[in-house]
Formats: sequence, C-alpha cells, structure tokens
Amino acid sequence: MTEIPYGFTENYDFYTNEIYLNGLYSANWTRIGIQSIYRGGGEENKTEIQWFDILPEPEAIEAPEGLVTETYTLKANEWVASQPYTYQMQVGFDGNDVYFKGVSDDTADMWLKGTLSADGKTVTIPANQYMGQIDIHGYFFDFFFSALGEDNETLEDIVLNYNAELGTFTTDQTLVLHDGKRSLGEPYQMFTDVVITKILDFAATPADPSIDDYELEGVSFPYIGFNIPTKDIDDNDIISSKLFYTVWIDEDGEEKPFVVLANEYRDITEDLTEIPYDWDDDYDIHRGGSKFYINPKDVIPSWKRIGIQSIYYGGGERNTSDIVWMDNPTSSGWTILSINP
Repeated sequence: MTEIPYGFTENYDFYTNEIYLNGLYSANWTRIGIQSIYRGGGEENKTEIQWFDILPEPEAIEAPEGLVTETYTLKANEWVASQPYTYQMQVGFDGNDVYFKGVSDDTADMWLKGTLSADGKTVTIPANQYMGQIDIHGYFFDFFFSALGEDNETLEDIVLNYNAELGTFTTDQTLVLHDGKRSLGEPYQMFTDVVITKILDFAATPADPSIDDYELEGVSFPYIGFNIPTKDIDDNDIISSKLFYTVWIDEDGEEKPFVVLANEYRDITEDLTEIPYDWDDDYDIHRGGSKFYINPKDVIPSWKRIGIQSIYYGGGERNTSDIVWMDNPTSSGWTILSINP
C-alpha cells in the first residue's frame, strides 16, 4: 500500500496515530512527510504534504586518548527524591573541556562533555547530549542527558557549579537520563539535589560484604548474589576501581579461595581469585558480585560453607575485610552468618 485507510490497524505495525517503519527506514532520508487524502462527494482532495526534518544520527562523545581521570561519587535523589542514589564515575579535564564518564550502570562506558567557564566556577553540558546506545537482546536503547525546565518537559543545558578546592560539582537542576532525540521521550532516571564529589585515595579497610541472594540447587545456572559496599569501616567512600573481592569455600574443613578458571568462564582470560569490583560481563559475573554464577556447578555439594571477602588497594596498601561465611544450603539449609577475621 501507499494509501493507508485511516481506520486500518492490525494492532501491530499500523495504528490510527502511528506506523512502525520496521526495516524500511533509510539513513539517507532527510525528511519524512504525511499527507491526507479524502474521497467524498465524487471528488478526491489532498492536503499539502506536512514535512518533518529528520535529524542526523547523533554521535556519542569520545574522550581524548590519554585523558587522565579521577574517581568521583555522584550522589542524588532519584525520581524526584523518592530514593537516594549513589554512583561512582570518572571525571577528567582537558583544558576547558571537562569529561564525565558514566552516570549509571547502563552508561558506565559512555561520556558526557562540558565546558568550564572563563572564571572556572561552572561547567555547562549542552542539553540533549547523546551518550550512546546499548543493545539488549536485539532492542536498542539510546541515552541522552539533559536538565529539565520548570515545566518538567523542556530540555535545558546542565549548569554545574564547580568548586576546584573542594573537588565538587553541584546543581539544583533536575537532571534526566532519557531516550528522546528532540524531546524528553522516555525518562530512564531523574536526579535531584545532585552533588558530585572527588574521592580521595587513602589506605582503608573495606567494610564487610554480605551474601544477600543465592540459587544453588534445582537450577541450571547456580549463583550467589553479594552486597559489597564501596565504603570503608568508617563509612567513607572508597574507589571502586581499587576494590576487589574473593569468594571463599570451606571444602572438608579446608578454607580456600574459589578460583575463577579462564576455561570455565566465558570472558575471563586468566585464572582469578581476586575479582575486580567493576568487572561486569553481564553473563557470568555482574558488577559488584551482584550475580556470581558458579562454574562448574557439580563442585557445589562438596562445599560445607561459602564466604565472601573484600580487598582494597587504596593508598598503596592492601587491606581486607573479614570473611563473611554462609553454610551451604544444599546440604544444611540457610544459616547466616558467622564472621572469621
């Protein structure tokens, strides 16, 4: 068809107010138009074609090669003060250009670029800045970052107040991670009361982790879920890129680290006992150990207990948390927790 009946819909591709183009779209198109045609009273009449300019595909920001960055903590209230939000990001300066890497797990490897003002007191990130795209099982999601206007729909430049002495960026604007090329579209996350603070590198003992989730029997892919704080024992923020963790097992009374074998884990290139906190292949091992799949699973019944320990390499030192143990529920049921230093 080139002329589509107004009321036609199969509730899949065609609706009265939208049509899915599927694979018909061409990157060479510069405009797309719509025209109404009416046949009544023995006549055919047409409207003018109403044209819509198609924006070129946006290009994601890339940081300059060799950019030196430092770790900062983004703290905010998410979804308009409904819950606190914390995320570690990288910030680097290249003259008056300021680069910010990641504001969420989905954008962990994506960049934002701002400009430092002549007086060095503010950094401006243009509205609707494109961060990049991710593919989740064949569905593509675009990520843009903006400030919201007072109407909560208009997109505005982000203006961050910068204090070089304190190492902070702050704003009273509402910031939004969204998918709209021209407008807000679908907001993924909104942040208020934003404070971005540099984390100092210092020697610290990491806070004890915990075992929060597990499926070890009756499933094809057994896993353990850990909660590994990016805090020290005094509740100070520590740098996640210097944080590691080890899974421990008690096998017939022998306590030993679980070895992540390169030939058992898809994206591991060498055997590991200390896993980087930031490691995430979104398959076997998720960031922070939130999902840690046990390969091979046939070893699990021989374990009496399973443990987790944090290791921190800040300030040129290596410091560890206690090992937090859980009895193996495949043989003895759920019993939590005992702690051995």
